Amino acid sequence: MDAYVLNSDFATLQRLIDNGFDRVSNGINQVNNGLCNGFYEVATQFNNTNTNIMQGNFGLQSAINGVSSQIASCCCDLRQQIADTSCATQSAIQNVNYNMAMNSNAIQNTLCNNTRDIIENQNANYRALHDEIVANRIEDKNAQITAQQNEINALRLASSQAQQNEYLLNQLRTGCPVNAQLVCGNTPIPVQYVGAGCGCNNGCGCGNF
Repeated sequence: MDAYVLNSDFATLQRLIDNGFDRVSNGINQVNNGLCNGFYEVATQFNNTNTNIMQGNFGLQSAINGVSSQIASCCCDLRQQIADTSCATQSAIQNVNYNMAMNSNAIQNTLCNNTRDIIENQNANYRALHDEIVANRIEDKNAQITAQQNEINALRLASSQAQQNEYLLNQLRTGCPVNAQLVCGNTPIPVQYVGAGCGCNNGCGCGNF
């Protein structure tokens, strides 16, 4: 009887122990389930966080890529603008150089033409002055020639008249004494001015010579 009771007590104790172990196992299982669920949720949250981080990084990388693209585009545009500006500046400089060269050529041509006109004007003035001087000299020479010719003509006329007078006097005094004097009134007349047979009132004397 005692053994039966003891066995019964052991059986009861065993059941109680088994129930306790079952409860402990269930608790452990529940704890394990809770831990698993907790870890799963934590892992899920980590995954979500990683996903968010990755998405954020992707968005940030996309934004960085967009900014880089914009910067590259701006740099390309800026380089193109700089190149266009440089080309436009170079073209403007070439146009300025061309205009300066054309203006320089025009100024040089104007200076050459003005210098030529001045030289031609000076030459024309010199020729006109030279012609005037030559004309004056010719006129003076012609006047001198005319004066000399007039003087020569006067001398020739005087010589001709002297020769004619000498001839007439020689003809008139032919046959008269050379040193005799003829007195007609109160005026003695050399005999060389009296021809043969000439005397007072004889054709070539006083009042007749």
